[in-house]
Amino acid sequence: MAKTECSPCCALVTVLFCALVPKLQLGNAFVPEAPASKAWSWIGRTIYWQPFEAGASKTVALPGWSLVTRKQTGIIPLRPLRSLRETLFFSMTTRRLKLTIAYDGRPFCGWQSQAGKGAVQDFLEAAFAKLNGGERVPLHGSGRTDAGVHALAQSAHVDVPYDRFTPSEWLAALNAHLPQEIRITRCQWAKPEFHARFAAKGKRYIYRIWNGPVMPPLEIGRAWHVFRPLNMRQLRQAAGLLTGTHDFGGFAANRGVPCLDTVRTIHKIDIKGQPGGLVTLTFTGDGFLYKMVRLLTGSLVRVAQGKADQQWLTAFLTAPQAGELRKKTNFAAPAEGLYLARVLY
Repeated sequence: MAKTECSPCCALVTVLFCALVPKLQLGNAFVPEAPASKAWSWIGRTIYWQPFEAGASKTVALPGWSLVTRKQTGIIPLRPLRSLRETLFFSMTTRRLKLTIAYDGRPFCGWQSQAGKGAVQDFLEAAFAKLNGGERVPLHGSGRTDAGVHALAQSAHVDVPYDRFTPSEWLAALNAHLPQEIRITRCQWAKPEFHARFAAKGKRYIYRIWNGPVMPPLEIGRAWHVFRPLNMRQLRQAAGLLTGTHDFGGFAANRGVPCLDTVRTIHKIDIKGQPGGLVTLTFTGDGFLYKMVRLLTGSLVRVAQGKADQQWLTAFLTAPQAGELRKKTNFAAPAEGLYLARVLY
């Protein structure tokens, strides 16, 4: 078995790049000196010290570096990824581990790490630290889920010491250090260039609705109680209007930073169940905006209850004309009925 995860040529490119680019010392970490734009142009690409969310479309891995082809959305801050010595030898002493994670979202404040350390990511990184001599091991997820949202198969990756454990040993050891509401269901080695977020080609979400007068106690916190009967024919017809490639900006909440690209493709919305019991909506697409599935579900339920028509629904798919404000729906289904079912690669 090879003792390195990078080719000699790849390592040489990194050494030469680090030697040629001016460096700025930040504590005990070295980063290339950044101009006012906070980015460096190199062979027609934009090199960032660490990838951030807005507009990223592709990553190319070098040892210790993240090269990101990115739509320019403004100034992006920099963070040192690791020291120069770690940059040169990091990929020779670590392997990339891909995780599949399930969790009950009720006790947590979402996936993304929070200052209060109450997110799913915080508990996973704490478990890795316990198994790594107290040293923090950064974990990279496929994307965020909000507080109360569940996951059946969230995906993440992490770089772990090369010969510490096998994947099955990592699985057992991590689960022993996690709260019972978080379970790692699978561990497997991944290629060095694999990135849980940037390699994803799409996602699948399931939304569960209990459509009946009485909510079963075991469904509390795991489904949305809609007691008025749904017109399933209207529900399926309205869902058909939302499939395909559209501008879904009208079905997106504001996270504080405007999203410049709101065009997404929903490949399929599969609806199962009948009034009086459990109704599930399964959304499969190439990507989803912030709270998009919950806003789609809430709006579809409004149509299925006869409170709005299909024309009202499709109006949110129309991009605003110059000088007009975008029309947005504000009927969001609650978080507890939403499940991240699968990340597609």
